[in-house]
Amino acid sequence: MPLALGRSLTPPASVLVSAITRQPLELVRPLMESLEHELLPRKPGEAARMYGIRPLGFERAVERALARWEAAEELGAR
Repeated sequence: MPLALGRSLTPPASVLVSAITRQPLELVRPLMESLEHELLPRKPGEAARMYGIRPLGFERAVERALARWEAAEELGAR
C-alpha cells in the first residue's frame, strides 16, 4: 500500500541514484520525475485514438526494429 507523505521523494532519491550510477543529476532527475506521471492512457485503444496512430503488435514491432537495425549494420545473430 502506498504511503502518502505529502511531498515527492524524487529530488533526494535522484541525488542518490545519480551517485550510485555515476550519471549526471541533470539527466537522472528529469527521468525519475517522469515516473511520477502517467505516460499513456489506461483504456485499450485510447492512445491510438488520441495520437491518430495504428499501434503494432509486439512481434511486428520487434521485426520492424530488427529490420531497421540490420539495414544500418549487419547483425551477428537472428
